[in-house]
Amino acid sequence: MATYDERQQAWEEFLQRWPLRTLSKLTPSTYNKSGDQDTFTYWLEFGPGRLLGSIKGGDSSKLGLYERKNEPKGPRAHVQAGDVYSWKKKYGTSVDEAFTTIRSRIVEVAKAAGKGDSQRVQEIDLEHVLKWKVAFIYQDVNAPCVLPIYNYKSLCAIAGETDKRVTQAELYARLLELRGEEPVLAYGFDLWNAMEDESDDEEVGGGWESEGDTKEKA
Repeated sequence: MATYDERQQAWEEFLQRWPLRTLSKLTPSTYNKSGDQDTFTYWLEFGPGRLLGSIKGGDSSKLGLYERKNEPKGPRAHVQAGDVYSWKKKYGTSVDEAFTTIRSRIVEVAKAAGKGDSQRVQEIDLEHVLKWKVAFIYQDVNAPCVLPIYNYKSLCAIAGETDKRVTQAELYARLLELRGEEPVLAYGFDLWNAMEDESDDEEVGGGWESEGDTKEKA
């Protein structure tokens, strides 16, 4: 288990490699490329970003667009398969159109988080764990609005909330009101550990750090 200092260093390292100004210049291949460890999504899930809260689980469609390792196994209702990339159909009818949409929304999420506007992040139509992890990384660390916990069920468990009408942004705001002066990264880590100690529900937990490899499907 990484220490707080190692997590903080990972955060700084991530922002040095992918500062906000670079997000608008992302291409499909710098966003996600099979086997390439120097892409934005690799850094987010398996590189230094793995120490900033896990987004593991599910398949690569959670990234919106991804390069496949293999040929499509068959049609999927919500995913379009091109020659090399697959992407969520809601983002566009081609690789270029879909990625332009995804990239613009990533930039919008990062900028909204930097302004402390978690409600705007909530409204942006982007893959759930992707947008909240981007929001966490690019928020103003001196005025945080997002915790490094991206699973809605886990946040509900931590906040003791059973009303599913409460939004993720509202849960973050509620929990951050209790933060005091503790750095947001350490506070999130402490909240997660406290929940893990109290819960034996693996579905609620899900792990703090990313491990293994994301399954890729067409």
